[in-house]
Amino acid sequence: MSTMFIHPLVRRDQHLIQDFLLTKITLLLARQATASEWAFEVNSVREISGQYWADSNQLLLDYTLARVLFALHASEKVEGTDIFDDEPREESVHLFISAVGADDLSTAVMVWAAVEPAASQTNEMARDDFTTDLINAVGTLGRHRSLQGLSEHLPGQLHTDPTDPVAA
Repeated sequence: MSTMFIHPLVRRDQHLIQDFLLTKITLLLARQATASEWAFEVNSVREISGQYWADSNQLLLDYTLARVLFALHASEKVEGTDIFDDEPREESVHLFISAVGADDLSTAVMVWAAVEPAASQTNEMARDDFTTDLINAVGTLGRHRSLQGLSEHLPGQLHTDPTDPVAA
């Protein structure tokens, strides 16, 4: 009897998806992946996710990136520095990372949901830009920090109401 493989990104198990994304991010950091490698992997995640990308998987990716960013900073915190000292970011990204680091799930989801899904005529940040900003921050900080002890500093996973269309 043949067993059919169902990719974690098309399942509705948020913990499984976040574990998959955390593994992918950690591997990219461990090999000090280039920007093009990050882009390839994110595009693969988007493609495999299909309809679930906009509904939930982009949020789960962004949340996992923020968890890793927070943990990278916390694992080798230098007195007098701030997680936001490395490079300027949009205010919404600052708020999101802070909420994730504080395990403030409702604020993190509200901040993320308030970001425009696609680029508009205004100067507002689109969700893809939001994701790119998080990837750049993780990649930059990851090149200068050890991954040893990373898991000790990770904020908790995202737990949401599965009936919520933004984060189901």
